[in-house]
Amino acid sequence: MITKLLIIILHVCIPLVGTTPSTGDQSLFERSLDATEGLLEFFSADYSSINVDGLFGLRVGEGQLLDAIDVCEKKPTCPFSILSRLTALAVKLGTTCERALPYVEQADPAYYERFMQTIDAPYRLPYRVTTLSDDEVESVTIGKNSLYDEDKGDACYARLLGTYEEGGCRIGKCNVTKNCVDMMTSKGTSRYVTTHQLLYFIVMETVKCREKVEEFLGDKGVASFQKDLCTNIYKEALEATSGGKVMESEKDLFLERVLLCGTLGYEDFLKEDWIKMTLQWPDSRTGCFKPRYHSSIFTGRSERSNMRKLLREKTMKDGCLSHTSGLGFGTFCLYLHHLTMNI
Repeated sequence: MITKLLIIILHVCIPLVGTTPSTGDQSLFERSLDATEGLLEFFSADYSSINVDGLFGLRVGEGQLLDAIDVCEKKPTCPFSILSRLTALAVKLGTTCERALPYVEQADPAYYERFMQTIDAPYRLPYRVTTLSDDEVESVTIGKNSLYDEDKGDACYARLLGTYEEGGCRIGKCNVTKNCVDMMTSKGTSRYVTTHQLLYFIVMETVKCREKVEEFLGDKGVASFQKDLCTNIYKEALEATSGGKVMESEKDLFLERVLLCGTLGYEDFLKEDWIKMTLQWPDSRTGCFKPRYHSSIFTGRSERSNMRKLLREKTMKDGCLSHTSGLGFGTFCLYLHHLTMNI
């Protein structure tokens, strides 16, 4: 704790200029840090309004920040000024998340209890650097099934987490069924259905259920399914950016794609032009993500079930979106991890 406090003090006293990388990444690193700090400032000021899904993004981001700090501490080329800012972010983020927890529980006790294990600690996922070949991407045919069954999906997650109840009894953790595995490995999916399939395998890694899931996968392991899903997700992301920018209504899904595959090490999602593009998306005044026009994906349960985001959206202070802002924060922290690795 003393070390962290010293780093924070030094962060205030030591300017970043002159100590950042001298490569073309310098401006990108500074912009990523600025955007992350601005978004965290928003969340720390309105932590009582964060929902489960916004907090999920913050916890994924926290894991990426901690990984970036670990990398920076071991790299002689990583300046102390960067280490100090990363550490200050991590300390402030940890405090914000802990302060938000009781409010999240109060807002929706049942939902909180069911998914508490996805938001009570940072996500420290294995980062395996992976790139996709042109042939792999070109061979993908984007599926037609974009309708996500929220209730069935949530039940599959709950079975992994040990919060699923059947016949009045709670079933233990890592309860994997053929129906769930079939749902999460089915072909021909797209959009939020595909990202939720990948999320199942990410949650599985987090709660240590990998061996149980692999009993149902035969010779094809979890890593192979993750690669198949991220290849499909990348093909969709390429199409979404074919005009050089992402439509307003597609930004939430684009961030979801980058965050989920990027945290596993799929660096095709970390293109410099994509990083620069998404860093322009937060609101210039609040630092958060706002809808620029009213969209039906934020209204009505039946519509949400068809246009499903990671979980649920909530409007916070100044019209900011909890889920999208959480995804954005996690994505920006992913950028910091990636850029730190490449200093």
